[in-house]
Amino acid sequence: MQQCLYGRELREKAMKKSLAFCVAATVLSSGLWVGQAKADVAPPPGYIEQCTVAIQQVGGKSCIACPSGRSDMTACEKQYAAQGYVKSCSSYGASVWTEVWCIGKSDAGGVDAGAAEPPTNPVGGCGCRTSTQPSRVAATMMVLLGAAMLIRQRR
Repeated sequence: MQQCLYGRELREKAMKKSLAFCVAATVLSSGLWVGQAKADVAPPPGYIEQCTVAIQQVGGKSCIACPSGRSDMTACEKQYAAQGYVKSCSSYGASVWTEVWCIGKSDAGGVDAGAAEPPTNPVGGCGCRTSTQPSRVAATMMVLLGAAMLIRQRR
């Protein structure tokens, strides 16, 4: 009878340690979730986006939409400027937005798009996208799930 009680105490002690680990890991990883919020304020009621490929691609220009945001504000420039594209506009959004980059003739009398003054649009789009960068939250949740499965198997 004494051995059973001793074994039970060991199991309870191990379960308490496992629970403490899971709680600590959850609390520590919760700080990672804060950095993953990528939503912006919605555009004003009745807003119609002007910074789209369809609207900007006129007069023989070829345009590309490039998702951008505060995580790497120069990603589109790095990708398209060297190829001769010029930033035409940015959609609505403070944290995330879409940039339209164009190349070719503009509608300004056959002048290159790079020589023409690019149209600016201070507002546009909803800016509600998820990050395309790897998420630490998913990895943390996988570790926690694995720990929970190990604890459950030992019972």
